[in-house]
Amino acid sequence: MYHKNSEQLIKLLGVLDDERNDIYIHADKKTKDFPTEKLQKTVKCAGLFFTKRIKVGWGVFSIVQAIMILLKEASKKQYAYYHLLSSQDLPIKPQEYIHAFFREFSGLEFIQRGTCLPKRTDGMERIAFYHFFIDYYNNAGCYLKKAGRYIEKASLRIQKRLGINRIRGREESFFCGSTWFSITQEFAEYCVQQEKWIRKNFKWTLCGDEIFMPTIAVNSCFQSRMHHPMRLIDWDRGSVSHPHIFTGKDFHLLAQSDCLFARKFDMEVDAEIIDRVVNELCRPNSSHSS
Repeated sequence: MYHKNSEQLIKLLGVLDDERNDIYIHADKKTKDFPTEKLQKTVKCAGLFFTKRIKVGWGVFSIVQAIMILLKEASKKQYAYYHLLSSQDLPIKPQEYIHAFFREFSGLEFIQRGTCLPKRTDGMERIAFYHFFIDYYNNAGCYLKKAGRYIEKASLRIQKRLGINRIRGREESFFCGSTWFSITQEFAEYCVQQEKWIRKNFKWTLCGDEIFMPTIAVNSCFQSRMHHPMRLIDWDRGSVSHPHIFTGKDFHLLAQSDCLFARKFDMEVDAEIIDRVVNELCRPNSSHSS
């Protein structure tokens, strides 16, 4: 999933450009000047496909929609694994290492189970209430954002007084984990089959992208296959809404990690760490990859 920094996306595609890979890109429709031709010239070995584009905002259902667009399009073919990455992610191991890892652990679903959410509204506001105005709250311009913040909070207070609870009496257990995953063909197809259920339960939720995939997995026969998603994401040094952005000071941490992918990188914050990861951790026979 791409929304900014085309040069950073090009660096990511450069390390994913392997004949064993196909790459599907969803580009946020709000993003101007998406460099389709430049990306096509960058990718010489992997298959490269562009999906239908929609506008994507932080915390809203459009993120879930973008993920489903990617899964529906890609799962028309048969793949051993589907890896969801953003353009601000990077592999931190060479492709040979990553492919060997998924051959060894074939059949597991690399999805973070996360935390089981209570079915009472206290502590469950993200999914129990309808967040009709969250797009204005988080993604609109200055004046609409101020109005949206006020209206969103007022709406939640009213729903709480009315006893609104979208998941009261539901048999499913809801879990909040990570958006990012590596899943098998079988589970990808299962998720696509759940599209109507996903829309019913996660439209108008807050950050439903962190809830829908773990919830589907835990409440299915795939639960026993769940495994750590093998992604290095540092929330301890992050904010409420975003993980820590890695810089040059974090290279040793990245090099020593057992994970296969890491997020978050931003070339506007530190471009050198991106180049160093690409050149020292992602290339074949890297001294840091064993």
